[in-house]
Amino acid sequence: MKKILLTLTLTLTSLLGFSQYTIHSVDDCLQLAEINTTNGTYTASVVNPSTTGNAAINVSQIEPNATSAAGRGHFALPYSIGVTETVTFSIKLYSETAGSNNVGSGIARVRLYNSALGFSGGNSFTVATYDKVGSAWQSESITVTLNDVSTIAANGGYDSMAIQGFLNSEAADRETLYFDDMEFDIAPTTIADAATLETGNTWMYHGALQPVINYTVSGGATVEEGIATPTTSGNNSPTVLKITRGDDNANSGMKFIGGDFDYTAGNLTFRIYPECNLAVGSNVRIRMRKDSDNVTQQSYAVTPLVGNQWNEVTVDLTSGTGSSTTPDNLYNELVFLFNQGDSSADSNGTIFYVDAVQTPEQNPLSTESFELTNNVKLLANPVRNTLQLSKSPDSATVYSITGQQVLKWNSIQEGYDVSTLKSGLYLIEVTYGSASKVFKFIKE
Repeated sequence: MKKILLTLTLTLTSLLGFSQYTIHSVDDCLQLAEINTTNGTYTASVVNPSTTGNAAINVSQIEPNATSAAGRGHFALPYSIGVTETVTFSIKLYSETAGSNNVGSGIARVRLYNSALGFSGGNSFTVATYDKVGSAWQSESITVTLNDVSTIAANGGYDSMAIQGFLNSEAADRETLYFDDMEFDIAPTTIADAATLETGNTWMYHGALQPVINYTVSGGATVEEGIATPTTSGNNSPTVLKITRGDDNANSGMKFIGGDFDYTAGNLTFRIYPECNLAVGSNVRIRMRKDSDNVTQQSYAVTPLVGNQWNEVTVDLTSGTGSSTTPDNLYNELVFLFNQGDSSADSNGTIFYVDAVQTPEQNPLSTESFELTNNVKLLANPVRNTLQLSKSPDSATVYSITGQQVLKWNSIQEGYDVSTLKSGLYLIEVTYGSASKVFKFIKE
C-alpha cells in the first residue's frame, strides 16, 4: 500500500559551529509523531522534572511498565535520511538515577529504521547507546556513518526512530526516561512558498486564487473564510481557511464539496498549519465520499502534523480502505477530520489553517451549469418560513452549521418550507445537473 507523504519545514539552529536541524523540541512545538510504544507509555509533553542542564518548561517521556525490561517509543522522522550518510545526532536525556546495561535505571538507546521494513529482523541501525548520569540532564552528541542495513536504501532511507527508554531486568529499578531537543545536521526538505498544481490536478480551494468554496462542517467545527495566513513562510497565500475544532467531538472537521473527480487519476494534496497545542499531538484524517454515501467511502490513515508551521500533505487516493468503491471511480467530497479520534478536552478549540487543496482534475461543468451556479441567488436572507432561489434546482439539502442534514428535497420546488427549523444559521446545498452550490442563510 502506498504511503501518505508528509513534507515539513523545520527549525534551523546552530550548534558547535555547524548547522543543526531540530526535529524534536517540545516548547518549540516540534514533536516527533508517535507510531507506537512497545512495552511502555509515551507522553509527548510533561513538565520538565529538573532544570539542571535543561531550562525547558516541557519535555517528553517514556514510562516503563512492569512486564518488559526493554521499553521503546517508535516515531516517524519528519524527513528521510539517506543511507551511508555521516550524521551528527544530538539529544538531551534525563533520569532520576544513574544506570547502565541491567544496572540501576538501565540504558537509553537510539535506533533508526525504515517504516516499510519494520524495526525487527536486523532492519535497524543503532545510532548510540547511553549510560544514564541520573539527577541531571545530560547533553549527548555523536557523529556516525549510517549503514545500509537490509534494503533501507531501496525503500527510501531511514524515516523512523526508536528510542529505548530503559533496559533492566529488575522491574523495580526501571524508571521513566525524559528526552528533549533532538537534532540532526542533515538538512530537511523545505516547502516552497508557492504551492504547485500537479499535472492533471485542479484546485478545490486556494486562498490566493479561489477564495469562495462549497463546504459543510461536522462535529461542532467552525470555518472562517478569507482569514490572513499565520505566516507566508512555507505558503504565501495572503488568505486561507481557519477551522476551529469542535468541543469534545472525535469527528470534528469539514467537508469540501466539488465536481466529480476520478480517484484513480492522481493525488489529493493540501497545506495545513496547526496552531501548537502542547497537550495533544496535531493530526488530520481524510475521507472521500460520493454524494455523502458512506457505503463507498474511502478512508485514509491519520497524518501527524508539526505545530506552528505549514505542513504539505500528499495522499495517494488509491490507498484508501473501504468495503467498495463507486462503479465509475468518481467522487465529489473530501472530509477533513482534525485530531480525529480525540474527544478529550485537550483538543477543544484547536485551530487549523488550510490552503492549496487540489484533487485529480474535476469533470468540467457545462456552459449551462456554469452559468446557473454562478448566477443563482437567494431571493431573501434572512428567511422566515419559505426559502426561495432565483432558479429552482433539481434537488436541495439543508444542513445545520455543525454539518447535520436537517431537510432534503429530491425534486424541483418553487420554494422550500423551512418553517420547522429553529432560528439560527444554516447551509443549503443546491444541485443543477452535475453542478452544485452551497449558500449560508439565517432562519429567523
